[in-house]
Formats: sequence, structure tokens, C-alpha cells
Amino acid sequence: MPETGLPASAAQDPAGSLGSESDWEGPTRWLARGAFAWIVATSLVLLFAAFANMLGYLPSLLPPQDTEWTTLLDSIYTRVYLPVTLDLVFMLVFGSVAALLAWSKRNDGFVLGISSALILYAVTATFSAQLLRVEDPRWASLGTFLDGVSTASVPIMAYLFPDGRLVPRWTRWLALLWAAWAIAIPIVPAINPYGWDAGPWYALFLFGLLTGLAAQVHRYRWVSTPAQRQQTRWVIFGFAAATAGWATVALLL
Repeated sequence: MPETGLPASAAQDPAGSLGSESDWEGPTRWLARGAFAWIVATSLVLLFAAFANMLGYLPSLLPPQDTEWTTLLDSIYTRVYLPVTLDLVFMLVFGSVAALLAWSKRNDGFVLGISSALILYAVTATFSAQLLRVEDPRWASLGTFLDGVSTASVPIMAYLFPDGRLVPRWTRWLALLWAAWAIAIPIVPAINPYGWDAGPWYALFLFGLLTGLAAQVHRYRWVSTPAQRQQTRWVIFGFAAATAGWATVALLL
């Protein structure tokens, strides 16, 4: 018999609201808020350092006034300001969604987790942050750690969405392994995927995506309410659109 995993509140809440505020009270609520605040602050510090590193390539913040636009298009200013501008737009889009979710559901630990994952992805996926991690050893450890947490958050959020419960049961062990892997990256260099060849790294990322997709298919067929199925369709569409947009920009650059 398929695992339904439907809580008793599902029948009372036909809207299928995202997360469950009643599960996050007292110390747990403040722990979730503290973790969210730490992720936001650390991510912003890394982002500002990444932009400062990019701007350091410029001889001055503005090009000479007599520079022709044809010359400007092929200058260091375009090669710096174009990716910085795209990174800012990328960060603002994801950051705005994360801020809206966090503010509207600030007592819901699961929604704060989703907001944290969006912020981490928005920062670590930028070209500026990736360049900083490679070029400046002072930021390598923090950048690699946040990259790992961001990577692990993708399958974990897929296992949890949309109600904050790990369904089906096998996702509980995978979520634990992903979390342990992300935390251990700064301590065990051998498991740092950013030091691997491209093949194993893409295989790991694909494994996370496929297991997350399998969990969502299981939920969609056997667990989700009609409203939660609608949420799933919108999230998958949004994630696919964002990924396609990012990949297109990456190829163009």
C-alpha cells in the first residue's frame, strides 16, 4: 500500500499551506531564525567581497570620458561590469523572493529553510563569487563551505517540499547524508567536489536532482493535496526557468 504520509491537519487545511508554523515554537523557532540570519549575513559578506574583487580589475570605477562606445564594448570595463550587473539582477530576483517568503512566514522554520536555500543559491551561483573562491585563498574555505551547503540544500528541500516532512521514508537517510557531507567539506578536503574532475562532480549533482525529483513524483502521486500539487507545478516551472536563464547567460559569457 503506498505511503500517504498525510497529516491529520491536511483534511482541515484544503489550501495546503506551505510549511507548518505550529511545529516551530519556542527555542526551535529562534534557532531557525538565528540560522537564517547567519546565512543572510555571511552570504552578503561573501557577495560584497566578490564584487570588490571584480572591481579591483578596473583602473578606475568609470572609463575615461572620451572613450568611444566601440572601444568600451571590448574593454575591461565591459568584462567586469557586465557579469557584476547580471550577478546583481540574479541576486535581487532570488533575494526578493527569499525576503518575501521569510517575512510572510517568519515563524515557519521550513519556509525559512527555503529562503536560506534561495539566498545561498543566489550568492554562490554568481560569477563573481565563483571567481573569488578560485582567486583569493582568504575566501576559499568560506566560499567552498557555502557552495557545499547550497548544493546539499537542493535535494534536501526537494525531499521536504511542500510541507516540511521527509517523504518518502528513504529520503530521511539521504537528507542526513547530504547534511553531514556539507558540514564535513571544510574538514575533509577529499570530499570537496570543487576539487574533483568534472565527471564525478556532475554525477553527484545529478544524483541530488534525480533523488529530489523521485521524491517529488512520489509526493505528487500519493501524498500531496490538490493545492500542494499546484504549488509543486509552479515551483518546478520557476526552478526550470531560472536554471535555463542562468545556463544561457553562462554560455553567452
